[in-house]
Amino acid sequence: MADSAWAGWARARVASAWTLLNQPENRWTGLALLTGFVLRVALVPYARWNDDELGMYSVAMDIARGERQVVFGPAITDTDALLPGPAVHYFHAFALVLGRGHPYSIGVVVAALHVVGIAVLAQALRKAISVRAGIYLACLMSVAPWDVLFSDRPYNPNPCLAWTTLMLGCWVLGKSKGSGPLLALAVFLALILPQSHMSAIVALPALIALAWVGSREAAPATDVPKVKRRWIALGALAGLATYVPALLSELKTRFSNLRLITTHGLGGARDSFEWLRSLAMPIWFSSSEIGWNFLRGYWEPEVDPVLYLLNARSWAILWRFNGLWLVVIMATMLVSVLAHLSWVRQILRSRGRMLIRDRWTATYVLVLVACAALLATGRKIYFPHYNILVLPLAWVVVARELARFAESGKKRPRLVSVWIAAFGLASIPMLGRYYGIVDGMIGLKRQTQVVEFICERQKGRPFSIEFDYMNQTEVIRMLARRTDCRWNEVPPETASVKYFLYPSFHAAPPVAKGADQRMFKYPPLRLWVVAPKGSPALAE
Repeated sequence: MADSAWAGWARARVASAWTLLNQPENRWTGLALLTGFVLRVALVPYARWNDDELGMYSVAMDIARGERQVVFGPAITDTDALLPGPAVHYFHAFALVLGRGHPYSIGVVVAALHVVGIAVLAQALRKAISVRAGIYLACLMSVAPWDVLFSDRPYNPNPCLAWTTLMLGCWVLGKSKGSGPLLALAVFLALILPQSHMSAIVALPALIALAWVGSREAAPATDVPKVKRRWIALGALAGLATYVPALLSELKTRFSNLRLITTHGLGGARDSFEWLRSLAMPIWFSSSEIGWNFLRGYWEPEVDPVLYLLNARSWAILWRFNGLWLVVIMATMLVSVLAHLSWVRQILRSRGRMLIRDRWTATYVLVLVACAALLATGRKIYFPHYNILVLPLAWVVVARELARFAESGKKRPRLVSVWIAAFGLASIPMLGRYYGIVDGMIGLKRQTQVVEFICERQKGRPFSIEFDYMNQTEVIRMLARRTDCRWNEVPPETASVKYFLYPSFHAAPPVAKGADQRMFKYPPLRLWVVAPKGSPALAE
């Protein structure tokens, strides 16, 4: 009898799922989310993996093995200050347990959680704004390049984006459905956000504005029943509990880490208007344009993330990387600009009342102002991940404005659909080129191949390895420890066999007298071997 009851329940669930999937809007949303997940997982092996990622991976591995307990998070921007709680480290450790310690597992779990967050946020928009807006958001965010770049590796802003997206969706959906567990999860995620990135500390009060979002965009907020308030209290207690170990440590050290946080990173800005870049980045976030990354701006801060488009060299490089796709890429940026201008126009026409009536708008504006204020107060040099909290909110603006445009004319839905298809077609090949040309140089896939190559050639004999770009010595050594080879690395001055890792566009290394060299291709890297003539390292 029990078996038949379970079988009936399972059949009912399958039938319900089939009914949902059989609806055209759900089919398109599901296809978009599946595409987004597959795309992110496929790019995880080629994602940037440098000292930051190695450090977080090492801490998470120690936690997963039960060899370490931590009370603070990762270091803050090259200072001795640490994030005020360990949630990111334990999240990484959980991912490693699921993936049995494989370095890819953190990127895969972050990607999966972010896609779940997109699905929940899209459903929230369907309830709060319109069905069309929710579909557009799912389709665009699933393949949006900046979303992919922040959901591919163990870097503390990456979980921050996944948690923020899921938090926004859970709160709005929980309010509209009256779901206590969703509201509790939203509150829990909101409280642990500062443990993932410092921008959450100033932007969190702005995110609380969503507490008043009702089931309709312009509807007055509805009261939360007492039973739901208990769930909210439970989520708050769980979130606050994650700070207890850090608080106890601070009490013992007279709040030494808090003092470091409040004084860290002051100065370093190129000019007094550095904070203005944070107001421009939402346009980049909600387009397929990631040219600043193609220019390796992350590693060359002198390349301005906003003004680079005014540079002839930038256009030449973007054309070389993207060709005619550059036309579509620029069109996506134009649509993002127009969507934001339309949104601003509505705010002005309402004489500012929209800031009070529409909590999406209030939240977005307050988060933007808070992030800009953080940069202005600390005079920080600007990096895009300082704006990580505004990324999903920028997509909300674009999705809702596209929905308004589509609903205002008979043929306009088809135009929007064509544009979304073009957006996806532009984003996917550009991401492939970006990871293949830029981040792939220090991605785990290529570096693992290099380690395997050297192990096979050297067979325990001594050698040295040098880099003509970012120093990856520690990452290479970590990968070597995961293999069965004897990694006998010695200082360059004592090694007769030397390996040089160069980007494909750099010249060959100098060759010493009495030595020979050979080049092996690992796009976008070239591996030169310099060794005495007849050395096994030069053999096929």
